[in-house]
Amino acid sequence: MTKPQAAIFWSGGKDAAFALQLALEEFDVVELITTVDSNDSVTMHEVPFEVIEEQSKSLQIPLSKLEVTDYANAMRNLAKELIDRGVEHIIFGDINLEDVRQFRDDIFSEYSLTTHYPLWKKDTKELFISMVRSGWRFTPICLETSKVDEDLLGSVLTEKTLTELSQDVDPCGENGEFHTFVIDGPLFESTVEITTGKKYRKTFEYKTDNGKQMKTEFSYLNISKR
Repeated sequence: MTKPQAAIFWSGGKDAAFALQLALEEFDVVELITTVDSNDSVTMHEVPFEVIEEQSKSLQIPLSKLEVTDYANAMRNLAKELIDRGVEHIIFGDINLEDVRQFRDDIFSEYSLTTHYPLWKKDTKELFISMVRSGWRFTPICLETSKVDEDLLGSVLTEKTLTELSQDVDPCGENGEFHTFVIDGPLFESTVEITTGKKYRKTFEYKTDNGKQMKTEFSYLNISKR
Protein backbone atom coordinates (compact mmCIF):
# COMPACT_ATOMS: atom_id res chain seq x y z
CA MET A 1 0.00 0.00 0.00
CA THR A 2 1.37 3.41 -0.98
CA LYS A 3 1.88 5.79 1.91
CA PRO A 4 0.49 9.34 1.59
CA GLN A 5 3.07 12.04 0.92
CA ALA A 6 3.96 14.51 3.65
CA ALA A 7 6.32 17.39 4.34
CA ILE A 8 7.90 18.11 7.71
CA PHE A 9 8.97 21.36 9.34
CA TRP A 10 12.67 20.87 9.96
CA SER A 11 14.66 23.00 12.42
CA GLY A 12 17.56 20.54 12.46
CA GLY A 13 16.92 19.69 16.12
CA LYS A 14 16.06 16.56 18.07
CA ASP A 15 12.26 17.07 18.15
CA ALA A 16 12.01 17.39 14.37
CA ALA A 17 14.26 14.36 13.94
CA PHE A 18 12.26 12.12 16.25
CA ALA A 19 8.98 13.37 14.77
CA LEU A 20 10.34 12.39 11.36
CA GLN A 21 11.27 8.92 12.59
CA LEU A 22 7.76 8.34 13.94
CA ALA A 23 6.04 9.91 10.93
CA LEU A 24 7.83 7.60 8.49
CA GLU A 25 5.79 4.71 9.90
CA GLU A 26 2.70 6.30 8.32
CA PHE A 27 3.90 8.72 5.63
CA ASP A 28 6.26 9.03 2.70
CA VAL A 29 8.07 12.19 3.82
CA VAL A 30 9.14 13.86 0.59
CA GLU A 31 10.32 17.24 1.82
CA LEU A 32 12.02 19.01 4.72
CA ILE A 33 10.97 22.64 5.21
CA THR A 34 13.25 25.00 7.11
CA THR A 35 12.34 28.57 7.99
CA VAL A 36 15.22 31.04 7.78
CA ASP A 37 15.76 34.68 8.72
CA SER A 38 17.43 37.48 6.77
CA ASN A 39 20.86 36.04 7.69
CA ASP A 40 20.04 32.70 6.03
CA SER A 41 19.97 31.01 9.43
CA VAL A 42 17.29 28.87 11.07
CA THR A 43 14.76 31.16 12.70
CA MET A 44 15.60 31.69 16.41
CA HIS A 45 18.22 28.91 16.50
CA GLU A 46 20.73 30.86 14.35
CA VAL A 47 21.97 27.68 12.67
CA PRO A 48 23.39 28.39 9.18
CA PHE A 49 21.25 26.93 6.40
CA GLU A 50 24.36 25.29 4.92
CA VAL A 51 24.55 22.82 7.81
CA ILE A 52 20.84 22.04 7.49
CA GLU A 53 21.63 21.16 3.87
CA GLU A 54 24.17 18.62 5.15
CA GLN A 55 21.45 16.98 7.25
CA SER A 56 19.20 16.83 4.19
CA LYS A 57 21.92 15.09 2.21
CA SER A 58 22.47 12.54 4.96
CA LEU A 59 18.73 11.89 5.28
CA GLN A 60 18.37 11.79 1.48
CA ILE A 61 15.22 13.89 1.71
CA PRO A 62 14.93 17.09 -0.37
CA LEU A 63 15.10 20.37 1.52
CA SER A 64 13.16 23.59 0.95
CA LYS A 65 14.00 26.98 2.37
CA LEU A 66 11.18 29.21 3.60
CA GLU A 67 12.20 32.83 4.12
CA VAL A 68 9.97 34.34 6.76
CA THR A 69 9.18 38.01 7.22
CA ASP A 70 5.41 37.72 7.58
CA TYR A 71 4.88 34.30 9.17
CA ALA A 72 1.15 33.94 8.48
CA ASN A 73 1.49 34.85 4.80
CA ALA A 74 4.51 32.57 4.45
CA MET A 75 2.48 29.66 5.85
CA ARG A 76 -0.42 30.36 3.50
CA ASN A 77 1.85 30.50 0.46
CA LEU A 78 3.52 27.28 1.57
CA ALA A 79 0.15 25.56 1.95
CA LYS A 80 -0.82 26.50 -1.60
CA GLU A 81 2.48 25.23 -2.99
CA LEU A 82 2.25 21.91 -1.13
CA ILE A 83 -1.31 21.25 -2.28
CA ASP A 84 -0.31 22.10 -5.87
CA ARG A 85 2.44 19.46 -5.62
CA GLY A 86 0.04 16.85 -4.28
CA VAL A 87 1.28 16.95 -0.68
CA GLU A 88 -1.73 16.96 1.65
CA HIS A 89 -0.06 16.33 5.01
CA ILE A 90 2.41 18.38 7.05
CA ILE A 91 4.27 17.27 10.17
CA PHE A 92 5.54 19.28 13.15
CA GLY A 93 7.74 18.37 16.12
CA ASP A 94 5.83 20.45 18.67
CA ILE A 95 5.07 18.80 21.99
CA ASN A 96 3.05 21.10 24.26
CA LEU A 97 2.63 24.59 22.80
CA GLU A 98 -1.14 24.91 22.37
CA ASP A 99 -1.15 28.43 20.90
CA VAL A 100 1.46 27.56 18.27
CA ARG A 101 -0.46 24.45 17.23
CA GLN A 102 -3.76 26.32 17.03
CA PHE A 103 -2.19 29.05 14.89
CA ARG A 104 -0.82 26.50 12.43
CA ASP A 105 -3.95 24.38 12.37
CA ASP A 106 -6.12 27.41 11.64
CA ILE A 107 -4.00 28.41 8.64
CA PHE A 108 -3.42 25.00 7.09
CA SER A 109 -7.04 23.91 7.51
CA GLU A 110 -7.99 26.74 5.13
CA TYR A 111 -6.25 24.77 2.37
CA SER A 112 -7.34 21.26 3.39
CA LEU A 113 -3.78 20.49 4.45
CA THR A 114 -3.81 18.06 7.37
CA THR A 115 -1.39 18.75 10.24
CA HIS A 116 0.24 15.99 12.31
CA TYR A 117 2.12 16.17 15.62
CA PRO A 118 3.74 12.79 16.39
CA LEU A 119 5.20 14.00 19.71
CA TRP A 120 2.10 15.82 20.93
CA LYS A 121 1.51 15.70 24.71
CA LYS A 122 4.05 12.94 25.24
CA ASP A 123 6.02 13.00 28.49
CA THR A 124 9.14 15.04 27.68
CA LYS A 125 11.47 13.07 29.94
CA GLU A 126 10.39 9.82 28.31
CA LEU A 127 10.71 11.44 24.88
CA PHE A 128 14.26 12.57 25.58
CA ILE A 129 15.24 9.08 26.73
CA SER A 130 13.59 7.51 23.67
CA MET A 131 15.50 9.86 21.37
CA VAL A 132 18.83 8.94 22.95
CA ARG A 133 18.10 5.21 23.03
CA SER A 134 16.96 5.30 19.39
CA GLY A 135 20.45 6.43 18.47
CA TRP A 136 19.96 10.15 17.90
CA ARG A 137 22.99 12.28 18.73
CA PHE A 138 22.32 15.97 19.27
CA THR A 139 24.03 18.97 20.78
CA PRO A 140 22.70 22.26 22.20
CA ILE A 141 23.47 25.19 19.92
CA CYS A 142 21.65 27.86 21.93
CA LEU A 143 20.37 28.06 25.49
CA GLU A 144 18.94 30.42 28.08
CA THR A 145 21.86 31.26 30.35
CA SER A 146 19.74 31.79 33.47
CA LYS A 147 18.40 28.23 33.25
CA VAL A 148 20.98 26.03 31.51
CA ASP A 149 24.75 25.76 32.01
CA GLU A 150 26.55 27.37 29.08
CA ASP A 151 29.11 24.56 29.14
CA LEU A 152 26.49 22.26 27.58
CA LEU A 153 26.84 24.10 24.26
CA GLY A 154 28.51 21.79 21.77
CA SER A 155 28.31 18.68 23.96
CA VAL A 156 26.40 15.54 22.95
CA LEU A 157 23.45 15.15 25.31
CA THR A 158 22.90 11.81 27.06
CA GLU A 159 20.50 10.36 29.60
CA LYS A 160 22.88 11.62 32.29
CA THR A 161 22.14 15.16 31.10
CA LEU A 162 18.65 14.86 32.59
CA THR A 163 20.15 14.58 36.07
CA GLU A 164 22.19 17.74 35.48
CA LEU A 165 19.34 20.01 34.37
CA SER A 166 17.53 22.18 36.90
CA GLN A 167 14.10 20.98 37.99
CA ASP A 168 12.46 23.98 36.31
CA VAL A 169 13.97 23.11 32.89
CA ASP A 170 11.85 20.96 30.60
CA PRO A 171 13.81 17.82 29.58
CA CYS A 172 13.20 18.62 25.89
CA GLY A 173 13.60 22.38 26.30
CA GLU A 174 9.97 22.76 25.26
CA ASN A 175 9.73 26.16 26.96
CA GLY A 176 12.63 27.50 24.93
CA GLU A 177 15.34 26.78 27.51
CA PHE A 178 17.60 25.22 24.86
CA HIS A 179 17.62 24.22 21.19
CA THR A 180 19.63 21.43 19.60
CA PHE A 181 21.26 20.36 16.35
CA VAL A 182 21.25 16.69 15.32
CA ILE A 183 24.58 15.35 14.10
CA ASP A 184 23.69 11.66 13.69
CA GLY A 185 20.88 9.19 14.05
CA PRO A 186 19.16 6.06 12.76
CA LEU A 187 17.89 7.79 9.60
CA PHE A 188 21.21 9.39 8.65
CA GLU A 189 23.42 7.83 5.98
CA SER A 190 26.46 9.40 7.65
CA THR A 191 27.38 11.70 10.51
CA VAL A 192 26.93 15.41 9.84
CA GLU A 193 30.40 16.85 10.35
CA ILE A 194 30.39 20.35 11.81
CA THR A 195 33.01 22.81 12.98
CA THR A 196 32.29 24.68 16.20
CA GLY A 197 33.40 28.26 16.65
CA LYS A 198 33.04 30.89 19.33
CA LYS A 199 30.12 31.31 21.70
CA TYR A 200 28.24 34.59 21.78
CA ARG A 201 25.36 36.04 23.79
CA LYS A 202 22.23 38.01 22.99
CA THR A 203 19.75 39.73 25.28
CA PHE A 204 16.04 39.79 24.45
CA GLU A 205 13.31 41.95 25.96
CA TYR A 206 9.70 40.86 26.20
CA LYS A 207 6.48 41.54 28.07
CA THR A 208 4.67 39.04 30.26
CA ASP A 209 0.92 38.46 30.00
CA ASN A 210 0.38 41.04 32.74
CA GLY A 211 2.47 43.65 30.90
CA LYS A 212 5.66 43.40 32.95
CA GLN A 213 8.85 44.18 30.99
CA MET A 214 11.41 41.36 31.22
CA LYS A 215 14.85 40.50 29.86
CA THR A 216 16.45 37.17 29.12
CA GLU A 217 19.88 36.22 27.81
CA PHE A 218 20.72 33.42 25.38
CA SER A 219 24.12 31.98 24.56
CA TYR A 220 24.77 30.65 21.04
CA LEU A 221 27.40 28.41 19.53
CA ASN A 222 28.71 29.24 16.08
CA ILE A 223 28.66 26.15 13.89
CA SER A 224 29.51 25.61 10.24
CA LYS A 225 29.91 22.64 7.91
CA ARG A 226 33.29 20.99 7.97
